Amino acid sequence: MRMRAAWAVLAALLLVGSWSLAAVAASPDDEARAEELVKQGLELARAKKFREALKPFEEANRLLPHPEIQHNIARAYEELGEYRAAYQWFSRALKQDYVYATEGREHLAKIEQELRRTHARVTVRAVPTNAKVVLRMSDGAEETYLSTPFQTWAPAGATTLVVTNPDFEKAEVEVELAPGEERDIPVELKVIPKMGFLRIQASVPGASIYVDEVLVGTAPMESIAHPAGLVQVKVKARGYKPDVQSVVVKENEVASVTALLESDGSEIPVVDDDPGVPNWLGPTLIGVGAVALVTAIVFHAQAFSTNDEANQVPLPAPGQDPNPDDEKRYNDLFNEAKDYQTYAQISYVAAGAFVVGGVLCIVLDEDGPEESAGSGVSFTPQLVATPDTVGAGALLRF
Repeated sequence: MRMRAAWAVLAALLLVGSWSLAAVAASPDDEARAEELVKQGLELARAKKFREALKPFEEANRLLPHPEIQHNIARAYEELGEYRAAYQWFSRALKQDYVYATEGREHLAKIEQELRRTHARVTVRAVPTNAKVVLRMSDGAEETYLSTPFQTWAPAGATTLVVTNPDFEKAEVEVELAPGEERDIPVELKVIPKMGFLRIQASVPGASIYVDEVLVGTAPMESIAHPAGLVQVKVKARGYKPDVQSVVVKENEVASVTALLESDGSEIPVVDDDPGVPNWLGPTLIGVGAVALVTAIVFHAQAFSTNDEANQVPLPAPGQDPNPDDEKRYNDLFNEAKDYQTYAQISYVAAGAFVVGGVLCIVLDEDGPEESAGSGVSFTPQLVATPDTVGAGALLRF
């Protein structure tokens, strides 16, 4: 058989020292070990144990890369019917000239015909070229490539490419491949923008803030993320001239902008930094207080009920030791009644605080925001955040 002749001739070449075509960096020990591994692989191949032959062949090629060893690896995969792997190894071997190059090209042509019946030939080109590509094929197999361009065979059907690079956004491309198709797949990754931060303040609170002509909010704004680079910041308010500034945002740094707005000569609306009491706050607090009061009454009733249940636990007769189960049940019920009473007391206090606060808000807001502001009395809810907690309260000014 032609195959047997191919294995045998290669063995003879190895015995007379055909390693002159191999990488010159190999040590004598590596050469000797590689030769021994090739002999093992040839014996297994002649016994038609192609799967077992792959291990010594591939180890020999690792120690001493040689096109004739790669040819043998390709032949083993071909005999196993794994045409994709066979095609790759034949292609690798044929990058150099060697004794069996003509036979290798013949095998490669036949394998290509077989592959075209069920596979498509895919060429992947990515920008940047050093992108990592994971190819997920329709048969569930995966291949990983650390750079592009590359060419491979993929089974017909749905195929997904996952393309990554640390400095670029990940891209996933899905394609539907047809048998025998030649498909070129270009992928261009988007650069991940380097981010900095903007802190924007204005002499007129509530002024509109535009960053590169896009409305982003109102003043003041603290540390909003923005891609690094030159940025135009525009601050506008009715009755004032727009303030336009250009600022350079640097990566991982905070760029501060302070807009000092000047009057445009028209009637300037009064900017009230302290708007006083919101008209909805008083009724809301009273409503919450009412709910807290109902909750307190429920807890109080439950405390009485549980206490009565505890008093119904049988007492021991005079001169007898108490029943342990009865004593435990009495203590549990008594403690439960105390807990309910505590909950009720807390709810009463909370209800009173909410109602009083609500009434106070309504009283402060009776004269309207303008008179209230003029009298110097204001009520402002406050929310204070720290690294460890969040606190809620109010600021009352007289």
